[in-house]
Amino acid sequence: MLSYINWATSPEIFSIGPLTIRWYGLLFASGFLIGQQIIAKIFKIEGKPEADLEKLLIYMVVCTVVGARLGHVLFYDPSQYFSASDPLAIFRIWEGGLASHGAAIAIPVGLYLYSRKREGQSFLWVVDRIVIVVALGAAFIRTGNLMNSEIIGKPTTASYGVVFSGTYKNGLADQKFYQREIEDINVDLMGRDTTVNKTPHTSVKVNITFKRRAIDTSAARQYAQKTLMTMNRYSTAAHFKKLNPPVINVAIKDKKVVASVNGLYAVPRHAAQFYEAISSLFLFCLLLLVYSRYKSQTPEGLLFGLFMVILFTLRIVYEFVKPVQSELVGMGDFFNMGQWLSVPGVVVGLVLLGIAAKNAKKIKQTDG
Repeated sequence: MLSYINWATSPEIFSIGPLTIRWYGLLFASGFLIGQQIIAKIFKIEGKPEADLEKLLIYMVVCTVVGARLGHVLFYDPSQYFSASDPLAIFRIWEGGLASHGAAIAIPVGLYLYSRKREGQSFLWVVDRIVIVVALGAAFIRTGNLMNSEIIGKPTTASYGVVFSGTYKNGLADQKFYQREIEDINVDLMGRDTTVNKTPHTSVKVNITFKRRAIDTSAARQYAQKTLMTMNRYSTAAHFKKLNPPVINVAIKDKKVVASVNGLYAVPRHAAQFYEAISSLFLFCLLLLVYSRYKSQTPEGLLFGLFMVILFTLRIVYEFVKPVQSELVGMGDFFNMGQWLSVPGVVVGLVLLGIAAKNAKKIKQTDG
């Protein structure tokens, strides 16, 4: 029984000509569509104008996308996005690169602008209900990160450590030899573990299936070596390392020529994006449960406060199992940028819970 999980999922669902449907984009859009239905139900329960729903959705979409993108650009990778060599990279959000901290700043600003001229929809009333669907959206987005094999965690020897082998094709899709000669690539975990520079590694075998049945052994070996060189060029610490010269064996399997490459090692890591996806899903369920109990009598600030305290406390915890993502470390070495940015969120949440407690007393006195 192998000790690690082999995550070989492709970020692409299917392609039709130049059109490619990716999990990340589908999940991102699904979060908004399902969230819209939930907010519509809340508006109906509390008798709010249906016409306001469309405007609220526009504010949410714009603030979430712009805020999350700018948050990633400014806090985590400014040198890449302000590089003169690729100035348009900042607009390619379908490639990933959205920061929850940026969205957490932009969304309240947008909701404040929305609530200013709407009677019976104070800022706290609006944001209390919006965070329910924001938590669900976060679960969808982190699941999209999982499908992309991005936001991976630190190396681990735990049995639930993950080898993100689904990214082995990075950089290959645009290679002419790959398009012409190779039908598929898959990876097997072989179960032999070792440690290099205090980092755990586990052995893997890369199987390269060729399109041509008549390809000779020598050509298959050459293409296998070329594939390994290309994979190595685009690899990260999550992918494959050659600790020893790889051994290439060519054989016929299911009437296909297959080159099997042994002697490669990958780094098992924490599935940090999965941890965050599950936490966001539980947070969504908690907020929805609280709202379902109180509905229009929900003390203003309660849901928003719970959201901020729980989300950003967990974010601080999860950052300990994630590599440093930001070029900006912040003050001191104990906390990275993601953790320092989470501290104000926890503080704001605690203040909001205090406000909610006072509002709950007012509601009780009014009902009494």
